[in-house]
Amino acid sequence: MSEIIQNNKVKVIIADHGAEIVSLYDMKNSVEHIYNANEKYWKRRSPILFPVVGSFKNKEFSYNGKTYMMGQHGFARDMDFKKVSNDGKEVWMSLTSSEETKEKYPFDFELRLGYKLTDSNELEVLYNVKNTSDSEDMYFSIGAHPAFMIPGVKIDAFEELEKALSSRFKKSDAMNVRMPGMLDILPIGPEREYPDANECGMYDYMLLFKDVKDNKLTVGKLMGAGLLSEETFTLELTPVTIDGVNYGGVKLSKELFAADALVIENNQTQEVMIAKEENGSWNKAVDVKFDAPLFGIWSPAGKDAPFVCIEPWYGRCDSVNFEGDLTEREYEQKLAPGAEFNASYTITI
Repeated sequence: MSEIIQNNKVKVIIADHGAEIVSLYDMKNSVEHIYNANEKYWKRRSPILFPVVGSFKNKEFSYNGKTYMMGQHGFARDMDFKKVSNDGKEVWMSLTSSEETKEKYPFDFELRLGYKLTDSNELEVLYNVKNTSDSEDMYFSIGAHPAFMIPGVKIDAFEELEKALSSRFKKSDAMNVRMPGMLDILPIGPEREYPDANECGMYDYMLLFKDVKDNKLTVGKLMGAGLLSEETFTLELTPVTIDGVNYGGVKLSKELFAADALVIENNQTQEVMIAKEENGSWNKAVDVKFDAPLFGIWSPAGKDAPFVCIEPWYGRCDSVNFEGDLTEREYEQKLAPGAEFNASYTITI
């Protein structure tokens, strides 16, 4: 099942499984902004990263003398969440620790994800993590991984409803979303294959980073095992001013993601926009604002995928030379018994 929130401009569909955004739909312009999980490029849409961002060295971590196995980005993205509330414009979903989670991660927790629409075309994504233990500190990291189609894809609601109810789709798929009205847009199924980045014009767009010192970003490199190299490189940016705000930009290209994700640490910026210049004005595809200390930018290497992930992180993968236990990881979050962690980021389309 899924949950829907909307205002008079934007409709958002949140899946119970993984509590991820499966549709971010601009109703005024009939444009879908979230990738549909077609496996040609990537089998996901907008997964939550918890209780780890990235990979542990050797896919394992140690805590209190015991070793635990954990895959990349943790387990929350592959678990069913429960609805806490939905008032039509704001929805909250919850995941709590269990015997199943404790086999991989030895902490008592409640993870709540919130999605809140403002009166404009802005979606706020909220995190609330609570240490539900009464005696033990909790260690975790958390982050986002939304895949934005660039540019968004024009979608006709009547056409999608007809497809979902036709023999091309299982009837159960069409019923997977609660539809208060027949014109509700459905999340686009993964069977649809979109044009690649060259055909859809994604490479006409720029990545724009707000208020970057000297228009230079220090960028970390990921190794083959998903670990962070000790080496960094400098990404030179082109100065751009939009509506009086200063950005540094770089053109989207296949080469930009040839070595996997760009890892940008140390609060170098707190806003990333994707836009293109047309006849002296800027056409904005998506704008993401955050207070996270680091973030990733990713599109599958070598695939010309028609989407870019902008990923605010509170934590990251191990570095290639890391040898410590869970409590010694860089950017790891720590919660005392009963304490809570709160954070958020916004998406504007």
